Amino acid sequence: MDGGRCAECGAAISPRDLLPLGTSIARLRFYGTLQSVFLGLGILLLPIMVAFCIPSCPRSTDKAKSQIAQAAVGRNGDIAYALKRFRIDMARLPTTAEGLDALFAAPGGTEDRWQGPYLEGSPEELRDPWGEKFQYRCPGNVNTTGYDLWSTGPNRKSESTSPNSDDLRNW
Repeated sequence: MDGGRCAECGAAISPRDLLPLGTSIARLRFYGTLQSVFLGLGILLLPIMVAFCIPSCPRSTDKAKSQIAQAAVGRNGDIAYALKRFRIDMARLPTTAEGLDALFAAPGGTEDRWQGPYLEGSPEELRDPWGEKFQYRCPGNVNTTGYDLWSTGPNRKSESTSPNSDDLRNW
């Protein structure tokens, strides 16, 4: 085809001749208009859908963080398991003064019995989902024959004795 003419016979070719058989220009215009309508609806609906979805994200994030913290301080969490292993090796739990650091390095004068580290990482990495250190007390005020372990929760304030606190505790 050269300049709107057939290369073999020289006949003029119109744009309609280039369409697949059975296709009309009216049909092409209809589908083009339909595509524009759908595109316009998508552009209008996308911000509305985002406006409804985004506000629920922080709530689900806070809930997930609370569940992670509760699992960490719970009776079957990694910290509880490490404390059980420490207790087996040392025949006692770490004192409040030794804290959870005793799970990473042997307390003074106990190097012969200590079989740790009982947790991976470092004491600085042992943080709740809000970036705060876990709180530990032994003997506990609540668990008097064991230990109290808690996260200060979203407000980052230790309110372990308050019934309305957002702290996440092992009791």
